[in-house]
Amino acid sequence: MHDPATLVMAFDRVAGNRGARTPGVDGLTVDHVEESIGVRGLLTDLRARLKAGTFRPLPVRERKIPKPGGSGKVRRLGIPTVADRVVQAALKLVLEPIFEADFEPVSYGFRPQRRAQDAIADIHLYGTNGYRWVLGGHRSVLRLHRPHCVDGPRPSTGEGQTRAGTGEGVPQSRSAHGWANYFRHAVAKHTVHTLDRFAWQRLIRMLMHRHRWNWKAVRRRFTTPTGRWLPITADGTEHRPIAAIPVTRYRRRTIPGPWPAPDNA
Repeated sequence: MHDPATLVMAFDRVAGNRGARTPGVDGLTVDHVEESIGVRGLLTDLRARLKAGTFRPLPVRERKIPKPGGSGKVRRLGIPTVADRVVQAALKLVLEPIFEADFEPVSYGFRPQRRAQDAIADIHLYGTNGYRWVLGGHRSVLRLHRPHCVDGPRPSTGEGQTRAGTGEGVPQSRSAHGWANYFRHAVAKHTVHTLDRFAWQRLIRMLMHRHRWNWKAVRRRFTTPTGRWLPITADGTEHRPIAAIPVTRYRRRTIPGPWPAPDNA
């Protein structure tokens, strides 16, 4: 990563990204760096600090952007400084070929030329050909690549575990919808309907217990005069069957590797 050519290539990648005009906490964009500091001066300073081991990244600037789908929710976006982005890009240039050599073709997370839709297409393909397990993980990646780490993997700081470990309740409807989006590609249709029936029965029991309703009161509230069942609603939330969740089918494609195959001859 101390190679000047690597840093130059890293800066070119950062300058070519859509976020090149977005500043970090220091207020500098790529254009500001080129005009005030100069690319050569920035990279020379970065190389010296990296070689001396004195480089320290600055805090990221947080910005909230709306999530797609019109839900009104936002997600937090961290914007590093230009210098930190250059160092990250240089690390990627150095480490990516090393780690890519050990990945299997069915590994998709954060890999070049791969996307989540490719993983979903594989799940659909294998799920319809007798396979019943989908494996995923990320916390053990560094342990798997211990030989590449000079000092060994860094201990986890616990970031990203807060929401999962606080015991915050997640509404049943949201949980079921999230489950359907991930796994409906690989499960049998009767399994989905069984889960729908189970969730519906538990929801009706909860409402009967909460409001002290009998079965006649339930039917009077949730059926039409012709006897057709209406959607079950509670506290402003409507229960939506898993089977009603639309599933997008993705075409499976052959993904060429970005690195040449090793010559074992």
